[in-house]
Amino acid sequence: MENYCYNFTLNRDEYIELLKFQLNGLSSINTKKIWFTVCIPAIAIGALFTFKLYTNWVYMAFIIAIIALWLFMVPTIWDSIIERKVNKNILNSIDVKGFAPTTITVDGAGFTIKANGKTIKVKFSDINFHVLLQNIIIIAYNKKDMFIIPNRIFETKEKVHEFINSLETSMAKERA
Repeated sequence: MENYCYNFTLNRDEYIELLKFQLNGLSSINTKKIWFTVCIPAIAIGALFTFKLYTNWVYMAFIIAIIALWLFMVPTIWDSIIERKVNKNILNSIDVKGFAPTTITVDGAGFTIKANGKTIKVKFSDINFHVLLQNIIIIAYNKKDMFIIPNRIFETKEKVHEFINSLETSMAKERA
């Protein structure tokens, strides 16, 4: 991987995106999402058979339309629920005031992250996975730690993808 040096300070939206990613990864949240998705269609189908609405094609069409609309709208509704949960509950409870300026240096060995007076070195072989989201790149290492790089530090989306490809190549070389 080529040598790079990135200087940035995270903003609130990037931090919220990280929190949403972490929240969506929790098994308890995924269980609630499944219940949330299945609940309305189950009630509609239950009503269909309980009240013998299946004998009339108009009711059948109406129930099918409700189920289809619900399944189409669930991702949008769920995202707004998660957004509200992050904004109201999580951000208020952790009371984030600001973000520290961060410098990330990339060289042939890995990443060097400097923030809050601390320096952390991450080898490419220590990286477990990376995720490209809308505004950030999440890089997880040592099975429990992660750091993020905002996409805005790259000039174009092509540069973001070049960085990701270079990262994947370096990770593969270290693991080989």
